[in-house]
Amino acid sequence: MLLINTNNMKTIIALSVAVLCCYSLSAQKIWTVSSAAGFLADFTSLRIAINTASTGDIIMVHSTNF
Repeated sequence: MLLINTNNMKTIIALSVAVLCCYSLSAQKIWTVSSAAGFLADFTSLRIAINTASTGDIIMVHSTNF
């Protein structure tokens, strides 16, 4: 039988919260959009970037002709 005392329970809860926080932070993505030649970006189309992004993601649009 597994016995969990108060200190162990606090440790388990703290680790669980830390894992959930790290997961939620890593789930967010910053997408870049640019149609400028030679500029490295995730997308050249703003519409495709919007359709690809998930809740919490950030879309950075670089100054180009949109």
